[in-house]
Amino acid sequence: MPISGMEMAGKKIIVIFLALILAPLVSYDAFAQHGHEPPPAIVGDRKLTVSLNVEPVAGETTEYLGHLKLINDDTKETIQHVTYFVTIKNAGSVLLKAWFHDHEGDLPFTIRPKDTTQTKVYGVMEPTLNAYMKDGSNPVLIEGPLFMTSGVYDFIIEIFSIDNDKTLLNEPIKYEIQVPVGEEIGMRLHGSKTVAGLHVELLTDRSEFEPGVPAKLWLKISDAATGELLEKAPHELVIISNGNEILRESNDSPSHIHEFTFTEEQKGPIIIRIENLNNTGENLEFGVTVVPEFPFAILAMTGLVAFIVLAVRIKKIRTTVP
Repeated sequence: MPISGMEMAGKKIIVIFLALILAPLVSYDAFAQHGHEPPPAIVGDRKLTVSLNVEPVAGETTEYLGHLKLINDDTKETIQHVTYFVTIKNAGSVLLKAWFHDHEGDLPFTIRPKDTTQTKVYGVMEPTLNAYMKDGSNPVLIEGPLFMTSGVYDFIIEIFSIDNDKTLLNEPIKYEIQVPVGEEIGMRLHGSKTVAGLHVELLTDRSEFEPGVPAKLWLKISDAATGELLEKAPHELVIISNGNEILRESNDSPSHIHEFTFTEEQKGPIIIRIENLNNTGENLEFGVTVVPEFPFAILAMTGLVAFIVLAVRIKKIRTTVP
């Protein structure tokens, strides 16, 4: 039997309504670790930005494939003949210090986590600065105690040459990028503020928090002028619900993930306050929301009732329309 225009419209309404009802149940997992791009540096008349991307290799392997390149902000072209000095840190420990180079400017590398005391690098050597390069189509291999545990890994990237292998910059360009690994994947910028020459970012693992589900709050404190993380940044993290202080935590790290689980009694607006930022006496606040968990059974029942009501109305329309 052919479907009338009225029936088709009614079915579309039902589909759209159910999609809106059930949309909050859909969740998305982030698998790639992407560094947050730092502000561009000015070299002559060019604005240059470093791009770092690290992703787990598909399959059962625990390796990670990365790409590091320098980009002209205006033309979006990759700068060629770039020499990098890369330092990787995690939880205060230096895991890597090494020189790298790529003639095309796009440096591919593989990180192979291995429970060793030292990090080793394998690749072809570039003679000017003794920097590691890819071997044909094979990326540079970095093997050692990197990405062995979940957390935030700091990549400090310094650029020493561009355009030509032997054209060294008068002053190296320095960038710092944080790469989340493991359960820190998927953190998103919630808000940022600048005070007393310091730039503070709050990243969270979701836009709204639920009672009983651990919430991650990633606080990053950097120099507002250079964009670089401070070496140390003493502060007090205070969480306030309904006018009551429910957490006070001291920390010296400029990049640290705080974890906290809210209760049913703490639903509603929440204040995240950073006190005595870097011993300046300055305070700042961010706002988040704790929402009640909406049970699946209620969502399903609501959708079913809506479906029945709309179906009955469509049937009545078919009956009355000549």
